[in-house]
Amino acid sequence: MSTSKIHGLRVCLLGSGNVATRLGIALKHAGSEILMVYSPTRKNAEKLGKLLGASAIDNLHNLPDDVDVFIICTKDDAIAPIARYLRKKNACVIHTAGSVNMDVLRSCKWHGILYPVQTFSAQREVDFGAIPMLIEANGSKSKTVIRKIASSLSGKVYWMNSKQRLHVHLAAVYANNFVNYMYQAAGKILEAQDIPFDILQPLIEETANKVKKLSPADAQTGPAVRNDQRIQKIHNVALKPSPRLRKLYKEISQAIYLEASGRK
Repeated sequence: MSTSKIHGLRVCLLGSGNVATRLGIALKHAGSEILMVYSPTRKNAEKLGKLLGASAIDNLHNLPDDVDVFIICTKDDAIAPIARYLRKKNACVIHTAGSVNMDVLRSCKWHGILYPVQTFSAQREVDFGAIPMLIEANGSKSKTVIRKIASSLSGKVYWMNSKQRLHVHLAAVYANNFVNYMYQAAGKILEAQDIPFDILQPLIEETANKVKKLSPADAQTGPAVRNDQRIQKIHNVALKPSPRLRKLYKEISQAIYLEASGRK
């Protein structure tokens, strides 16, 4: 499924962080017009506004009326307060959060969700065409608008309710945030011995590539899945300088072994 352009859509972005930046650039490339960027920190709004050719505001009272879509790309706890400012706007209101129920937007007549299943950094480009877009809407008008937006960005669009989206986000935390923390832990272990992190890059790449062909269970290797207690004891001694990493090693090794042996 290929993406399609969506020309003439007037968008106001509420937020100026990683998601707002990458999504704003992708929307502009897809043909949408970014009219305005809001951030409580004006310099952040101005920075993203300049990048997108949009005006910038730092006060919700100055939100425009002549837009088609308000897209909230903020921290989760800011979504509800912002939505209250938008309840009288005659536009579709969308948030991009993974674990926030659509009901948070219920004060807005037309509303829904556009959740891209990806990790974003403002300074790093991503291929939106390959990103799964999870969408949800409260009515026919918002369904039409949100589907068009999602399809203009990606060839992978899925209708999911808030409960399903929550579990995708939870799984993503395990697959991305927790894995990235493991990279940090690995880096600390190497740094203590003056060994560069780059030495793990081929291993990291192969690990990611394997699960494109194999299930994660079939791809699992290492001393824990083999229940190699001798090696685990050696590792345990090496981790004495870091009690937190030592505890983590023990708990995860046990979880891997129990999963591999079919024990819960």
